[in-house]
Amino acid sequence: MICAILPSHYATAKSRVVSYWLLVASCLNPECNRMASFHDLLVWQKAMDLVVAVYALCKQMPNDERYGLVDQMQRAVVSIPSNIAEGQSRASRKAFTHFLTIASGSLSELETQVLIAQRLNFVTTTRGQPILQQITAIRICLNALLKSLRTLPPRN
Repeated sequence: MICAILPSHYATAKSRVVSYWLLVASCLNPECNRMASFHDLLVWQKAMDLVVAVYALCKQMPNDERYGLVDQMQRAVVSIPSNIAEGQSRASRKAFTHFLTIASGSLSELETQVLIAQRLNFVTTTRGQPILQQITAIRICLNALLKSLRTLPPRN
């Protein structure tokens, strides 16, 4: 499930607020009717799944990369759901946007590292491609959520 990108005809301030909540709802677990915590965000859940997949991938990489590329990949992947959680837990939209941007940067860092691992033949394309697909799905959701947060009218 990927976050829906809302139509551009939501132009008025009131409808932009509605579009934001529709977008947030599309990033929520469908079984949840409210956003009580970051656990309810589908983008966070997808990022947690990515952590598991990357750790499994890293176990198959050479032992001499344990403190090199493997360590960097594990740090980057853990940073993604961690920053989503921290941002959602903050009290302001500005802080949430800031932490989502950091998560997006970590996602790009991880994508680069997976591509490096493939080029160095530490990871086959067959094993790397599913990770890259997960990264793409998370990026779509993060970008949609960021765009929605940035286009909301300022609070009075």
